[in-house]
Parts: sequence; structure tokens; C-alpha cells
Amino acid sequence: MGKEIRATFNECLEACAQLEGCVGATWYIFSAANPTKNSMCFFKDERGIASSGMGMRQQVASGVLQS
Repeated sequence: MGKEIRATFNECLEACAQLEGCVGATWYIFSAANPTKNSMCFFKDERGIASSGMGMRQQVASGVLQS
């Protein structure tokens, strides 16, 4: 559905709420030292199967919007 650089998980979900058809988002941070340049928000248009990010060096957060 698309992606954008977002500094925080809350900004990521707020951006999703503004997009038509977006039901959730995953926020992926590559470097905590500079999240405004090193994080990405991936917008979702459908819900899938939850999976674990165990063992990953990066930080990941996902959420769905309430209908």
C-alpha cells in the first residue's frame, strides 16, 4: 500500500489513519540514534497473520486501527 519515513510509531499510525483503505501499519526502525531518518512506516490494506520479530537487531512495532 505504501511506505513513508516516520520518526515514531504513533506518527506512523496517525499517517495510516489519514490514508483511505489503510487498516494498520508496521513501523521499522533501523537505527535508534536517528529515528527521523532511519525508520520506515509500512502501511497495510489488509490484516494478515501475526509473526514474531524475535532475534532481529532492529526494532519493529505493528498495530491495527479500530473500526
